[in-house]
Amino acid sequence: MITSKKKSTTRFEQMNHLVDEVIQGLSPLQAAALFVCFRHANIQGEFKLSATRLANTLGIGKRTAQRVFDGLQREGALEVIKPQKGTIPRTFWITGRPIRGDTATDPSERKIPCRD
Repeated sequence: MITSKKKSTTRFEQMNHLVDEVIQGLSPLQAAALFVCFRHANIQGEFKLSATRLANTLGIGKRTAQRVFDGLQREGALEVIKPQKGTIPRTFWITGRPIRGDTATDPSERKIPCRD
C-alpha cells in the first residue's frame, strides 16, 4: 500500500501524541491494546476490532480482551460510535484525550481529530 507523505506525517504525529499524552496513565496491557487499535484505525481514528481478534493479537483470552476494551472506554481513550451488529464488531473511535484529563478544550487542538 502506498501512502502519501502528508498522510504518513499525520499518522506519525498521532502516534507520537498517543505515546506522549494518552498511554501515560494506562496499564501496559491497555497501552499495547491501544496500539493494536491504532494500527487498525483510519486517519480519523475509527476502527472495527473484535475482542477475539484483539485477544489473538496480544496472546490473551477473549474475556481479558473484553475487559481491556471496557477499561479503555472507562478511561476515555476509546468511544463506541456504532454498536455491534450480529457478527460485525463494534466501531470504536480513538479519542486522543490524555488520560490525566484533556488540556485542549478546543477539539481542533487535539492531535487525533475529533468526530463532528
